[in-house]
Amino acid sequence: LNRSTAVSRYVPMIHVPRFRWLLWVLLWCLLGSFRQVFVPGGSRRGFGRLRASHIARSGLWPQGWNPRFLPFWRDRSPMVRIKFVCELGKEHEVIFNSKPFGIEFQPQMPLTITRVMELGPANALGVRPGWKVIAINGKTVHSLEFKDVHDMLKRASEHLPSESFADDTVQARRREQPALSEMIESFVRGGEPAHSNTAEGIRVGAILPDSVVPDSDRFGTEAWMVWLDQDGSQRGGALVLMPHEIRTPGACIFFIHGGAFEGGSSHDQMTVALCSRLAQQTGAAVVCPDHLLSGPGRPFQAEQILQQLENDILWLLKYDPVTKEKRSSPAKIVLAGDSSGGTQAMSLLLRLAQHENTEVLSAIRGCATISPWLDLSCGSPTYVSNAFAKEGLTGDVMFRDPAGQNRAVFRDCAMTYVGSEEGLTNPSFSPYWLARGSLSEQHSLVLKRLQQAQVPIWACIGAAETLSGEVLDFAARLEDELQLEFWLHEGVFHVWPLFNSSQPFQSKEVALCNLEKFVRRAMEDKSFDIMDLVRGKPSAARKGIHYYIDEWQASK
Repeated sequence: LNRSTAVSRYVPMIHVPRFRWLLWVLLWCLLGSFRQVFVPGGSRRGFGRLRASHIARSGLWPQGWNPRFLPFWRDRSPMVRIKFVCELGKEHEVIFNSKPFGIEFQPQMPLTITRVMELGPANALGVRPGWKVIAINGKTVHSLEFKDVHDMLKRASEHLPSESFADDTVQARRREQPALSEMIESFVRGGEPAHSNTAEGIRVGAILPDSVVPDSDRFGTEAWMVWLDQDGSQRGGALVLMPHEIRTPGACIFFIHGGAFEGGSSHDQMTVALCSRLAQQTGAAVVCPDHLLSGPGRPFQAEQILQQLENDILWLLKYDPVTKEKRSSPAKIVLAGDSSGGTQAMSLLLRLAQHENTEVLSAIRGCATISPWLDLSCGSPTYVSNAFAKEGLTGDVMFRDPAGQNRAVFRDCAMTYVGSEEGLTNPSFSPYWLARGSLSEQHSLVLKRLQQAQVPIWACIGAAETLSGEVLDFAARLEDELQLEFWLHEGVFHVWPLFNSSQPFQSKEVALCNLEKFVRRAMEDKSFDIMDLVRGKPSAARKGIHYYIDEWQASK
């Protein structure tokens, strides 16, 4: 067909030879304007530089139908044509006009796609994991070695322009915060960052209940009770992680694991890794109870769970968790926990402050929490301001649903835990409300006893966390009344110290080092000497709200 005949198919009402020049001018102007509107970085220089990938991403026609097959298409831009075969045996040819392609593959033949990056051009063009490369620019690769195919791809893409397919924020974090970037992107891909390893030189023991037969009638009366979970498995007792040398006689850390009150276990890898490190660095035994959980299919709620934890503490006041024998010296206990376990550690502190025996509170040398959930009413504005943003991968990556949905899920877990609307703002279960005034006589007495006992309270929270608002507001309101040492860490997500990275992760190390220093101080002496700060003593208490951010170099 000549050009006139080809055009006449699409514009049959016009006599093509006479008006051919006018028709091409109109097409040029129309499509040039189209490019200006729909193509990133477009200009008014016409349609010749319009890329297939740009139009495919715009959704103007189905993926796989390339505009180069139109009769008037003249794409002079450089390109690489890769033909794939999918798992069903169907062939797909995809044209790339820029690099990188946004695909990863195994270093072996056949060349198989293992990952398609969400923000990359390959994903926009419909490429999927599991596809195999069978041809590059029309040349089959069946008989080639991996190195030859890799070199062919490299040569074919040399002339392609480079485009940043990821958001600039994502790219900047990859350069400047590689460890944080690695963990965030791992979550987004649907996986989970690596957990830390169990510390070396740690002995593992257990505290077993007197009876291994679950008995609901005895709940709330004995320590370390065995209980049946919803799947019929027996749970209870406690895991004990011990350093080879106990450096502080009578000291132990009582660590309550998190899980939104409904999940987790003392035997989870991330909990064991954290507790083993605490035991190694502080020289104290760490007791992690496999405590009662709330949630669907379980009859336990806040009052019963906290009563069980209180019984466990009262047992630790009398018996050494390592030898299981009666103590010969007073106990020194630091309460600790992460996430909802931090909530319960704070609730337990308030509960022990109400105990008739004042010696119980004096044995509590401190309370340390990682990313605690303090307000069960879920009212903090940071549920919105720190909501996860998919475009730049910012906000709290642990909770990637929209802000309203996150809040609803959190509140549902809290309601199941406390059992009533009133419980969501009861300081006994929702410790944030101890800071909001209008306290009952009971909670006013609790606050007064905590002030008198000067029990130090430590916490760390990520600045990108959903829960950061309530933790910081709690600290700001009670900073002058209680011995608080709160740390805000720039840019990090919920319970970040529990995860590991292949890159150095300074924020995690600083958080755990500060926690270990706090525990060692609490075990040694409850007094606060202001002169230690003047002398610059490393172990000196750092009362107040502190901010950590990675050190940076001057930008160029």
